[in-house]
Amino acid sequence: MESDPNKRPTATNICHRVGYWLEEMEQDDDNETKKQFSEADNIKPKLKSPIHSNDMYTSKSINTKKITEELNQELKK
Repeated sequence: MESDPNKRPTATNICHRVGYWLEEMEQDDDNETKKQFSEADNIKPKLKSPIHSNDMYTSKSINTKKITEELNQELKK
């Protein structure tokens, strides 16, 4: 990623690029864009990121009522 923000693509540029890719994917012919996305789809399942034993990948509910009660008690002190 480019560290200089002025050298990064704008959101408009990215939007146009993705739009172009989508148009290319909808075409009937086997164009270069389709080939590259197909290759990437084949590579993606092979990529595995290391999993750290302390990482958590599931959501947990948070009891906001209890938090609010605790904060209110602290404010009353």
